[in-house]
Amino acid sequence: MWTRAEFFPIYGVRDIHIWYYSHMSESVSTAALTATRRVMRPVARLMLRCGVTWKQFADAARAAFVEVATREFGIRGRPTNVARVAILTGINRRDVKRIRDEIAAAEPPVAELWSPAHRVLAHWHQSQIYASGEQPRAIPASGPEPSFESLLREVGGDTPPVALLKELMSAGAVVREADGRVRAVSRAYVPQQINPEKLALGASALADAGRTIVHNLTRKPAEGARFERRVIAEDIDPKHLAEFRELIERESMDLLRNLDDWLTAHKTGTGDGVRTGLGIYLFEGEEKGEDK
Repeated sequence: MWTRAEFFPIYGVRDIHIWYYSHMSESVSTAALTATRRVMRPVARLMLRCGVTWKQFADAARAAFVEVATREFGIRGRPTNVARVAILTGINRRDVKRIRDEIAAAEPPVAELWSPAHRVLAHWHQSQIYASGEQPRAIPASGPEPSFESLLREVGGDTPPVALLKELMSAGAVVREADGRVRAVSRAYVPQQINPEKLALGASALADAGRTIVHNLTRKPAEGARFERRVIAEDIDPKHLAEFRELIERESMDLLRNLDDWLTAHKTGTGDGVRTGLGIYLFEGEEKGEDK
């Protein structure tokens, strides 16, 4: 790494400016990626519990990059063209156009069934050897075709059959019959069942918090900051946590009721007003080192 004392005698002022801004850009990108890993931990935890693979998530993230680049990085308020979206996101123009067409048609990008669990269940339902019509057959866990062992071998993957079968049974996608054979009872692999409506509400809360933080980080000087504060203590005696939860619910609900009354009194009644509000959340018990 060049030091300032070493750098000045060799290069001119213009070169120094180029080096400085390039170095700053790299530092910001590195900091952003480090921050993203912290943000992604709870998201990854949720995705894994919902049976979403990294490839499916990557497809969704790619679509989000295209959507945001299209809507928010245009010149003079116009949508960004395909070429500029490709430059901003690093996604090739053909894929940018395809994703934009899917977004315009309100169709989510098609996610590939990537994990062995997804592929096994799909093949179990579709193969004439392992299914009758679309009803999966009961098959032995091991042995020659047709068996769960041979089924996994056909779809590929290096997951041990015993481990995958145990995982699918734990997720409720496969059951063991009285005679010892196994049978798929679901086409979907979802490690933990989560209510879709609650999932949508949780996603809305994450999105609202994220928009506020990003606004405060990227706002122009003329734009006002949005309120975002936390109160944190690192070493609370666990025996006091229940009392703290009760305090939060009591104090926060009083505040939220007052704010809800104010918001209700100031609605336009026409449906063309601005969406605004305040979110309050409790956090506790993160793993040590998770926020580093």
